[in-house]
Amino acid sequence: PQIADVPFEGYAEQHFNAHHKVSSGTLSMRKKSDKPMSKTEMLKYNKKGMENSLVKLENPENVQIALSMFKEINKLMEGDAKKKTQTMQLIMRQGVERAELRDEIFSQLVKQTTDCPKADYAARAWQLIAVACNCLAPSKDLYKYLQSYVARHRNDPEPVGKLAQFSLHALKKVKMGGARLYQPSTQEVETILGAQVGKYILPVTLIDGTTKKFSVETNSTCSSLLDEIVDKVGLAEGAGWSVYEVFSDRERAIRGQEYISDVLSSWEFAVGLAEGTKDTTVQKADKKSSKSAGYKTVKLPAGGIDLSMGGGTLIFKRRVFKDPQRIPTDPVEYHLIYCQAVQSIVSDNFPVTENTALQLAGLQLQVLWGEFDRTKMARYDNLGDYLPKSLVNNPKATTQRTEQDWKQALSAAHQEHGSGRTALQAKVMYLTAVKQFPLYGATFFPVRYKGFWSHPGNIYLAVRCDGFKFVNMKSKAVIDEFTYDDLESWATDPNENTITLTLKEGDIKTFPFETVRKDGIANLISSYSPAHRSGAVRETDIKVAATSDKERSRLRRAVKDAQQALVRAHLLRLPELGKQSGLMAATLRKIGTKKAPKGAKLDFEAEAAAAEAAEGGSAMGEDGVSYPKQYWSYTKVKLTQPLLNAVSDPDDVETAQKMFASLLIFSGFATTGGFQSSDDPAHINMIQMMVAKCLEKEQLCNEFYLYLVRQTSNHPDPTSRFNLQAWRLLAITLCILLPPSEHILEYLKVHLKYVMAISAANAEGQWARFCQRTLSKTADHKNRKYPPSGPEIMSVAAMKPIAARFHFLDGQFRALMFDPSSTTREVVDMVKERIDLKCSTRTFSLFECFGALERNMLPEEKVADAIFKWEKYAKSTHSNKALKLTFKQRLFIGPFTTPEDKVEMNLVFHQAMDDVINDRFPVTEEEAVFLAALRAQVELGDCGEMFGPAEYRSIIDSYMPKHMRAQAHEGLVIDLKAQHGLLRGTTKDQCNIKYLEKVREWPLYGSTVFEVLQTYTSSLPKKLWLAVNEEGIHILKTRTKEPLVTYQYRSIVNYSPSLRNLMIRTESIQKGTKFVFNTSQASQIAHLLRDYTMLIVQKQQQKK
Repeated sequence: PQIADVPFEGYAEQHFNAHHKVSSGTLSMRKKSDKPMSKTEMLKYNKKGMENSLVKLENPENVQIALSMFKEINKLMEGDAKKKTQTMQLIMRQGVERAELRDEIFSQLVKQTTDCPKADYAARAWQLIAVACNCLAPSKDLYKYLQSYVARHRNDPEPVGKLAQFSLHALKKVKMGGARLYQPSTQEVETILGAQVGKYILPVTLIDGTTKKFSVETNSTCSSLLDEIVDKVGLAEGAGWSVYEVFSDRERAIRGQEYISDVLSSWEFAVGLAEGTKDTTVQKADKKSSKSAGYKTVKLPAGGIDLSMGGGTLIFKRRVFKDPQRIPTDPVEYHLIYCQAVQSIVSDNFPVTENTALQLAGLQLQVLWGEFDRTKMARYDNLGDYLPKSLVNNPKATTQRTEQDWKQALSAAHQEHGSGRTALQAKVMYLTAVKQFPLYGATFFPVRYKGFWSHPGNIYLAVRCDGFKFVNMKSKAVIDEFTYDDLESWATDPNENTITLTLKEGDIKTFPFETVRKDGIANLISSYSPAHRSGAVRETDIKVAATSDKERSRLRRAVKDAQQALVRAHLLRLPELGKQSGLMAATLRKIGTKKAPKGAKLDFEAEAAAAEAAEGGSAMGEDGVSYPKQYWSYTKVKLTQPLLNAVSDPDDVETAQKMFASLLIFSGFATTGGFQSSDDPAHINMIQMMVAKCLEKEQLCNEFYLYLVRQTSNHPDPTSRFNLQAWRLLAITLCILLPPSEHILEYLKVHLKYVMAISAANAEGQWARFCQRTLSKTADHKNRKYPPSGPEIMSVAAMKPIAARFHFLDGQFRALMFDPSSTTREVVDMVKERIDLKCSTRTFSLFECFGALERNMLPEEKVADAIFKWEKYAKSTHSNKALKLTFKQRLFIGPFTTPEDKVEMNLVFHQAMDDVINDRFPVTEEEAVFLAALRAQVELGDCGEMFGPAEYRSIIDSYMPKHMRAQAHEGLVIDLKAQHGLLRGTTKDQCNIKYLEKVREWPLYGSTVFEVLQTYTSSLPKKLWLAVNEEGIHILKTRTKEPLVTYQYRSIVNYSPSLRNLMIRTESIQKGTKFVFNTSQASQIAHLLRDYTMLIVQKQQQKK
């Protein structure tokens, strides 16, 4: 089709900044003219620097990067760039990562190739144009102008003409396929600059081991490569086949819309991370926003692109088996499916017996070598090509074979099962036999189950056409299986390598798995079951009903009314005249009456007129002062005074100005003046500081909310990154607290409703809905105590719940997602539901564990507050430890029996074992040896001669009480082995029950033991154990079983905790006994006493 000839000046007139002429002469004598340059002059080659970016850019950082890029482009054109390919990559990286810079890059290149005085300079710039057109997508505004400019040069002499033709073709491709995800690889750049201009030879390995080479364009997608493979191989149909990127430890099916060059670039990027390069000017300009990565320079080999650079291989094989039992009529397809079946057998995908494996190997040998030949025994040397690995290297096999034995067995199998058959007959028999396995046609994903069950934690998740199965990794036995009709939904965790499968019904409804291949599982389930294509419903999938014109008009009035209410409540300062706190020449109007003039009344009948009137209308004070539209609208300019009269203290004024400057920095309109710091590129600390100021003073909180509403109002480009950044900060703040002022809270609410109405279909409307839901949750749960943590900020900024790991004492954990306002009580209920804990009483709780520190979280505490608190503690103490939110039992209510619920049994057992190991439970050496022997039976199995001192010392180090480990002696090892021998034949479940029975022999089982000090009385030792249970308190010598003194709850008349002390009075206030204990856990003990007392009261009320 003919390309319209449109001059580039047309784009420049609309989108370029004004540049001024600079007089010639020495640097000190140059003067900038008041007269701006024409756009035609701006679009001519210039070897000097620029005063500003060509394109109007909103982000100041991008302006600086644009100026640095212009210098790099000039160096590259002049041949001064030391690393030409690397410089091109780094410029492209800016365009890939910063969409606003893409039009700037193209405009600079058009400028520098227009009237360029030297042909070699122009040729180098055109090389960069070709690379840019290959991976950057120009905006819709620029596209036709850039296309026209490139088309005008396609008949120029080489190399420009050839590069222009490639650029024109690449532009069309990138327009249809979208921008790239990665900067171009070294080989891609060199391919574009080479003789073939944008075509390289790409090797792809077929599943039968043969390698085919394909001529691939640098902007080809995987779907186009698949079409070429299908044609070249001769497959009748390509549906169900995929190209995989395969590494030594993983593989991934490449999606059809992905650029092949992006895949190769991701490999080079992974290699390049390990190698540094010297910073260029562009890198230095971008240091504030992201770290630069070096790239390994690899020369393009003559035989095609070098895939070994990233350690990966492209392999073509079948991904989807819609009907595994179907017999292919296409001989090429049959051959490839046969080869994939062979790979499944030798890769241990199926539970194959020795006889079956040898029969299949005999058929495979017949296909590969033809008739048996006794003189060619070397054919059988590579055992792994024919037999499953687990069969050849099986130490538990009843009959151990040597390598030579296996070779003999293979030759015999070849002779017995293969001889006399054609290759096709052998393939048919092989494939027919393999199809009998229930798991044939399944894709195996290694996963780790993140819950409690009696099966191994690490299993295979086998996804097949009829459903999915849980498969034992070693035996290949099917643990459980479900159809897609059983599946309610799947959901992947954006912050963790986790996928959760939720069933419609069953004893266990949710199955969370940890796996790096979560996306592969989700995509394959979607391929087999279109009903599950969306997995879990996302915010962006929710369809919002359109709001009527009448409703929008009503909401617009509500916003005006809320603004008027703020003015009439005398909360706002007067707008400054002329100077302006971000206003456009604010006007002070004195009107005789207190009412607004009739001319100011809005006409809401016509939508366009109403919108214009509303935007231009003013809120009016009682004294006639007008607060015009600009007062309520977003601004790029720092404010010179606060908005509220209440912010009057000089320190508060300074803080408010820093808060607004910080908001501008976060939005991308400023770089200085706020709470920013050089070591905080993501502005996490800056956000935390702003929210902390809101938590400290109500007037600053109200002020900040006015800033946030203002910066999210009337933005000329509602879906721009700058506006959405302000919305992100509003959402983050709403997660913590609400404005104390009722007037400002009402203004915020109507603002959100109005934006939801006018921007229902775009990103701004989605953020408004998200903020409204967040506001509602915060209002229900009350304000938080602390600012948001780093993970919370990142989650909310992505419109996602917080994701955190919740640990159990058996070493397992669950990753759960919860709202920032969620309380401990709510999260505990979530954990109980997720692990299917049937215990109905609230005896389990969540504990903050940080190194040796441990604290029970109160039911109404916010979990997100705990995450921030310990994050701050780790930073202040320079600790490398991390918070572990641990789920365990806190209250123990008798009578104590072995729990019937397996989940509860597992939790209680591991908690008892943890108490023994960490010296929170009194055991004698004899008892400790018995308990350790039970663990030896579980871990080592029956006692035998193969277990020596080393194995038993390992058991001692892992399971004996801490104080006994330090004093371990040879006699302990002997006693442990002897006790282990007495447990022969005892199963794991029996050992765990015996363990619990032994610890329950202590009359005070179920007590929470605290180490305390006391100096109040000489009648007790200085160092003590204070045990608290449902009966009362018990004071013991450390590591002893018999209490020195016990007081039931009815004897405790008073207890009072302080920061480091706990005072307890018993029997009576005047004549009773008083105890003062020194402990950092005084409040924990007091809360435990209160909760047990409440349980006793509840029991007594139930009896009545």
